[in-house]
Amino acid sequence: MKFKILGIEHIGVAQNSGSNKLSNFFSDTLNLHSTKELVDNQKVITEIFDTGSGKIELLYPSDKSSVLDKFLSKKGESIHHIAILVDNLDELIKHLISKDIKLINKTPQKGADNKKIIFIHPHSSPGMLLEFCQEI
Repeated sequence: MKFKILGIEHIGVAQNSGSNKLSNFFSDTLNLHSTKELVDNQKVITEIFDTGSGKIELLYPSDKSSVLDKFLSKKGESIHHIAILVDNLDELIKHLISKDIKLINKTPQKGADNKKIIFIHPHSSPGMLLEFCQEI
């Protein structure tokens, strides 16, 4: 294989717009600092807390037409995805396609935190939305 799994990059947690209980818990109770970013092409605002050995990404819909807003209306505030860091996203995409894995996007998208990303459709990863990312 021409790619390497480097580890879990973050866990994404869907949050309703205006919800701040989890954010306040991480910042006020656990003294973690966050960075916020609008990811316009995904129609989300991310708030990333770096724990030192992994990140927690709170995801807020920035638009009512976002996929995240639909997720929240069905499942409520909950874990949305697990992101796995790789060293070569393009090679991973080729590998996944060769294994008939269904991708939500076959071309890497710009994600938060200076990453390019793809998602595996939950039907191909038994019910779990998986994100794969690479540093830009």
